[in-house]
Amino acid sequence: MRSFNWLENTARSLAVRYSSMAPCSEYITRRLSALLLERLPREEALEMLELLPPIPAEERAELQASARTDRDASIGYPDFVERAVFAIGTTSLLGSGDPGYEDGIRALAKSMADAYLWTVGHEIPTDLKYRIGRALPPDLRSRMDLYTTIDENKVA
Repeated sequence: MRSFNWLENTARSLAVRYSSMAPCSEYITRRLSALLLERLPREEALEMLELLPPIPAEERAELQASARTDRDASIGYPDFVERAVFAIGTTSLLGSGDPGYEDGIRALAKSMADAYLWTVGHEIPTDLKYRIGRALPPDLRSRMDLYTTIDENKVA
């Protein structure tokens, strides 16, 4: 199987788009990726891991544990935002003296979760996109831009 480093490419994309968060973009990407793998059916989650080139054992172990869990169909878009809020909060490079600090973190987390989902959706091969799109609820499918893949395959 051809290697697609969707994990590194997504982290790099987040680092470029959110330069103030660049030092922790890999951590945020790993945390959101673990959640995505928990949400997907096991077969698709493991296939996403197989796409990755060799990565450090600790990172692979965390992602493998998420991919091997039973699919948690209750995970939706709000969970990605909450995971991003937590990841940003634990690595926070932002000052907290501002009264709008929490709102700012939440807005940043929402934006980063959206960018993460969209980027991953564009980093994976079309056949896997199609299967993932069919397994996800509309809120995640739309944020990963997977509707076009499903619609294109219906038209044949």
